[in-house]
Amino acid sequence: MEEKRRSPLIASIASLIDPGLGLVYNVAFKKGIIVTISFLVAVALLFIVGALKSFVGGLIVVSFYFIARIYFIIDSFWRARKYSQAILTRFNRWYFYATYILLSVSKFLRLEWNRQS
Repeated sequence: MEEKRRSPLIASIASLIDPGLGLVYNVAFKKGIIVTISFLVAVALLFIVGALKSFVGGLIVVSFYFIARIYFIIDSFWRARKYSQAILTRFNRWYFYATYILLSVSKFLRLEWNRQS
């Protein structure tokens, strides 16, 4: 496999789009998928439990959500900076990133659709 430089800026932007995408970009594929699935399950459970119905519950949930998002943005930035040269895998291709972004956006659209129904 080829070795390529990882950009901290691109890693941060990817993590801003989806917390796991920044990790996948930094060649931490398994951790990225686990983080993405964890965020999806957490958001789904919040809708099921109804924690967002009360002000305090919603405030706590939103606070934890943004703290976790900021953590993964910073983690992706520092991981790209620390491991600037990475051996790319078959998952580090533009079409994989595009598919990942589409799936990430669609999961939130599905949750929004279910919430309105």
